[in-house]
Amino acid sequence: MASSRIAELSSLIATHTAKIDASLASRNLPSPSFGPKQPPGLFADEEVTHSRQAVLEATDELHALMQGPIPPSTGYATFEEISQGSGLSEAMTRRLLRHAISHRIFHEPEKGIVTHSGASKYLAENPNMRQWIAMVSEEMWPAATKA
Repeated sequence: MASSRIAELSSLIATHTAKIDASLASRNLPSPSFGPKQPPGLFADEEVTHSRQAVLEATDELHALMQGPIPPSTGYATFEEISQGSGLSEAMTRRLLRHAISHRIFHEPEKGIVTHSGASKYLAENPNMRQWIAMVSEEMWPAATKA
């Protein structure tokens, strides 16, 4: 039986954290902590750097999967269609949406086609969330940039 994506990610995290732990122990370095005496160079080794990146990427994906997103809407649009509706240039629309896609806010199932993710659907359908975002972007952000 094929393992699920969350089991694959869990295994990947365990494998790479074990490599990091073994490398730190072989160099008599402490495990990472939040304490003030973290020595520099904990992750200087190339193999440790690779394993650390693998752990960070896998934990990010696992975290997103475990949040249990709302099923996405079935509709889709092109960057051009979204740009026409927003009044932004297509280049700016593409850049903004690709940034949001990298944070799993939207989904690009095919090159140039954008669909909702669970996160964007939630933002679109939840009036309290829309109001909170409007308040942050229209009131708090302008004030924060003047501080």
